[in-house]
Amino acid sequence: MATKNLNPGDLYFNNMFNDATRVLEGGLWHNNVVVGNQGHGTDVRYVNDLTAVQTGLMADVAPGDFSGTQLADVNKVLADIATAIANVPGAVNNDAGAEAALRAAHLDIINTIEHDATLQTLSIKDGNPGFNFAPPELTTPLHSTPHQTFAELGAIFDDAQSKSLGGINANNLPQIQADLQVVHDGLIQLMKDHPQEFGGATGIHAQTIVDQINLQLTNFDHQYGFNPDAAKSTNDNFLDITDIVAGDANLSNMASANGVTGWTPAPATDVVPVPYQDNAAQTNFWADFIASSNTLGDQAEQLVAHGSHAQINAFIHTLQGFEQNVANFDAAQGGIFEARFDNELLGKNATVGADVAAMIKGLQTHNAALVTAAADGFHANAADVSGNNVPLNGGTYNADGKTVADALSTATGPLPPPPVTPLTPAAPSSGPAVADNSHHGGDPAPVPPPQESHEAHHHFAHMWG
Repeated sequence: MATKNLNPGDLYFNNMFNDATRVLEGGLWHNNVVVGNQGHGTDVRYVNDLTAVQTGLMADVAPGDFSGTQLADVNKVLADIATAIANVPGAVNNDAGAEAALRAAHLDIINTIEHDATLQTLSIKDGNPGFNFAPPELTTPLHSTPHQTFAELGAIFDDAQSKSLGGINANNLPQIQADLQVVHDGLIQLMKDHPQEFGGATGIHAQTIVDQINLQLTNFDHQYGFNPDAAKSTNDNFLDITDIVAGDANLSNMASANGVTGWTPAPATDVVPVPYQDNAAQTNFWADFIASSNTLGDQAEQLVAHGSHAQINAFIHTLQGFEQNVANFDAAQGGIFEARFDNELLGKNATVGADVAAMIKGLQTHNAALVTAAADGFHANAADVSGNNVPLNGGTYNADGKTVADALSTATGPLPPPPVTPLTPAAPSSGPAVADNSHHGGDPAPVPPPQESHEAHHHFAHMWG
């Protein structure tokens, strides 16, 4: 026998290798100072995951549980684990050679296990292989790869995900950017050519993907080598994009067509993310963000049904001010907070921007269904991001709150003093109509001046794991 004393699931190792694959997407990061209870970085987590797998395999090798081909493959895996761990310090420092070696060793581990039927069977627990494949690379050059359907665009996005494993550096940045630009432009064209496929919430979700890819292209991709947490930015952004596809039934259905599958998520992990511990200002921000998101959604639904032209224009100004104030706060935090929440909060290239743009379009075209979808998006985004945070002294946020006090009704006291300047600006009492060109292809209408320069913080942002 090639193995003995082993049963299916014995090589599952608590799903820790899949966790390692998940955190490797975008690369590894490290902070010397712990912020928001987020630990020192994914480099520590990655090494711990691989060490656990290494220890488990060696415990099975020692008593002779493997022989023949399986023993050779396990020894190959152990060698790759040693190579991967040895290259972690270089990868954290954005060394292109170390990142390439780490990626190659990690993928070789997966391929070795998954192509050995005996080892693959031993790794499966409750139907889940412990060494799941990462998002796949393209098998053809990008210039000759079809990119007409949502699934085909997703396959190209998967190629960018795959190439980012271990980190983004000068060697692979051009390929990753080329992939993402094709996906960005192709999805815009697809939405334009087939509007019937991208109505309501699905359209908002697709636009959010476009915006987050733009954020990756213009911002995160260029932080490597300067921002020690750039890898976390990419990791959070890529995982969020595949979550958006998986969470929308229409997009999920379109992600596989004509033998092509795309938008592949990184392997699932059993590790529960540690919520971000907010300070006083952040606690107030989330409470205000929840209350504003919920009340703005209610107001928009009322206005699209009964509002006058002047009322709608004034409300559009308020929406634009809210979007800018949210982006200003996010940028002003810097550090791990900003990096974790940029793709939800950072204005027009974030979830909040896509929701605001859809709400404005719905109001201007009197499309009540679109306004409702955007209002639902406001609430869902507030619930999602606040659910990943812990208020100042503990407890939770009430995602259904419509005042700051309501949003903090489930938080543990003592609570910080209420915010002095609300996120939602007062609507102008009078003035010219506000035309919306704010989301794509035009200049935004006037909004309150930013309290903090985004550029002063974002290039040195930090992110959480």
